[in-house]
Amino acid sequence: MVNRLIHRMEQLRSPSTRSYRTHTPRIVAPSSYWKSIGYNDEGAVAMEQLQKDILRYCIIDSQTSSSSPSSIRLGPQLMNRSSSLDVIPPHNQLVPYWSLLSKAFDERMSGLDSFCVERIGIPPQVLCNVLSPSLQAKQLNVLSLTNTKLERDALVHVSRFISENTSLQTLDFSGNTIDTWIVADALSMAFKSHPCLQSVTLDRCKVGNDTRVLATLLNGMKHVKSISLKGNNITSEGAHIIAHFLDGNACSTHVHLDDNPIKDDATFSFASALKQNTTLRFLGLNNTEISELGNIILRRALFDTSSLNSVADSNHDCVISIDWSSLALGWKIPDINGKRSWSKERKVKAKILLALCIMNEVPLKLSYFDEVPLEIMPYILAMIQEHIVDDGHGWYYRYLSGGVITEDEAKQKKTAFEIKSLNRLFHTLKGWHRDHDFCEL
Repeated sequence: MVNRLIHRMEQLRSPSTRSYRTHTPRIVAPSSYWKSIGYNDEGAVAMEQLQKDILRYCIIDSQTSSSSPSSIRLGPQLMNRSSSLDVIPPHNQLVPYWSLLSKAFDERMSGLDSFCVERIGIPPQVLCNVLSPSLQAKQLNVLSLTNTKLERDALVHVSRFISENTSLQTLDFSGNTIDTWIVADALSMAFKSHPCLQSVTLDRCKVGNDTRVLATLLNGMKHVKSISLKGNNITSEGAHIIAHFLDGNACSTHVHLDDNPIKDDATFSFASALKQNTTLRFLGLNNTEISELGNIILRRALFDTSSLNSVADSNHDCVISIDWSSLALGWKIPDINGKRSWSKERKVKAKILLALCIMNEVPLKLSYFDEVPLEIMPYILAMIQEHIVDDGHGWYYRYLSGGVITEDEAKQKKTAFEIKSLNRLFHTLKGWHRDHDFCEL
């Protein structure tokens, strides 16, 4: 049985055939065949499933001929993401199946707007000569080729495809090596000239191995809203380049830098950039080498408690995703900055209240009041007496939200809140020395 299958598969890929497009492969070589030619158990099962999936998209059944898929996704269902097999190795005997898929693009997939391939090795000749010409005629919105073993020439070819397909909005090339300037320059030029590109994901592409590659790619993504560079071996040197990119960037709203060996020295650059950048809404820095010192520097960019003016001048738009557990107030700041429905004024009030009413029973910093005009002190003293309530779903501010605890809970906590409020008021009045304000009276 296996020998007959081998003979049939050899016929399908025979060079004497005029065109791969003339074949309509309807047989599915079982996993036993793929094991016989060197695939391990997991890879053999994946190859069998891949053939079935391609045929499922391509073979027109009389009862479903009217349906045309708008999205093709190959790969994620083949293997568990924790699998030891990162990529299904490419094989020439699958070329007829790719050709059949390309033919289906031309004949029945007029509404195709998303093409995603994950963890499947695509031979360069298939991408350049079979799939790309057919996809070029489609108005794709999403192109995702992740862990597909694309080599340098294939990636350069893809960059030309990006330039010509002006409807693309989302690109994902994660898991493909982009560590040469030639590839980076080709992609950067394609990104820069593209009119609709909104999201670019280049996770685990080794772009951090060469800072020139990283800088070149960023130069083409100044108008891209969402950029993901997770797991790219980006060090602090590369992080400084990214911070400089953010400093003058008025377009990018989400930047993901998780799983990179970024150290504390880079946080100074990020903090400086956040003072100027009011567009960035999210900065991912989880699983880096940033310590508690770096956390303090980043928190200060979002919540500078050195004075009331500095609190007001902090960044109120960006949420930094990082481990804030070592900081008493740090983890509450993303909750304030992340309130998209809140105005800037409301966020400033919430942060001032946090600064005045330090939550871990730390005494108020009376130096906050040194520059406060006397006429607005009654309002400050009123704020000092406010309290913060945790309703189990996040931190809210009673004086802002109009009450977030039930009446029974309020009665139970009322006494404790009043005592704390009076203690803060007494502490403030006792330590507040403003005799000079009354010397002329």
